[in-house]
Amino acid sequence: MSDPPFGQLTKLAARDYWPDEAADFTPWLAQEPHIALLGDALGLELAVEGIETSVGSFQADIICRALGDEHRVVIENQLERTDHDHLGKLLTYAGGLEDVRTTILIAPEIREEPRAALDWLNAVTFSGVHFFGVELQVWRIDDSPPAPHFDVVSKPNDWLGAVRTSADKPLTPTQQLQLDYWSAFRDYLLERGGGLSPRKPRPQQWASFSVGRSGAGLSAIATGWAGDGSIRVELGLHGDDANDVFERLLDEREAIEAELGPLTWHQPENAHRRLYVHHAAELERRDAWPGQFAWLEARLLRFDDTFRDRIQPGA
Repeated sequence: MSDPPFGQLTKLAARDYWPDEAADFTPWLAQEPHIALLGDALGLELAVEGIETSVGSFQADIICRALGDEHRVVIENQLERTDHDHLGKLLTYAGGLEDVRTTILIAPEIREEPRAALDWLNAVTFSGVHFFGVELQVWRIDDSPPAPHFDVVSKPNDWLGAVRTSADKPLTPTQQLQLDYWSAFRDYLLERGGGLSPRKPRPQQWASFSVGRSGAGLSAIATGWAGDGSIRVELGLHGDDANDVFERLLDEREAIEAELGPLTWHQPENAHRRLYVHHAAELERRDAWPGQFAWLEARLLRFDDTFRDRIQPGA
């Protein structure tokens, strides 16, 4: 029996690819495919809310929302072995921001002392608050392009079991229909190749898409699965400057609605700002899905064209 044709796996230095934490690594991690890679390692779906966010006299590297229950996630990263300074900042950010229930410390090497501190925090903190230590690794097989990898070295004691329980729990009929719907929508988009990059389908009411900046996102949403259903496409704004961006868009409302038609402009107190258009849909009728997918795709693309440049900082 001949030997399998294995390649040589080589670990590389993270700083060779991101020379500076703030200028290189943080903006890279905040991009949708890379924050999704981190989310996959943790079992979370993350949407970036802001980078270098002010918390007192400090700047939090990345603030995210965990999609599903919408709690806040704060990320502190460094490109050297962990030190007390970064761990202290992480706890400062967690205490200084509202609704933070997940904190993540990222470094090429999580030293034993901060790892023990994170484990202790997970042991003594009440249920629903999570502390993670994640090692940033870069690997290459022979002469292949380098690949980043996130290795979770510290997590809540019950985290793996909770993720497995959630994954193994039987879906309700509505959840199964939702999963089938977004899986079919993803296949539809990939087959058409129109430029939209859907995330992994989940049994929920929405599918998320990037619109080119942190603190904003596009969503395709389907509600009313048992009857009186509707679908909508929505621009969501949820960063420190969400209200400023929303007000700026309101100033251009006439021009925007000339491009997209009438929109619902939703500006509640202390919540995300949203702009959307909706359409009645019989979601339980699978033979009607292709027409619904065409409607969603067309409006997602039009929303992207209309808002991508308008919502950029300094626009």
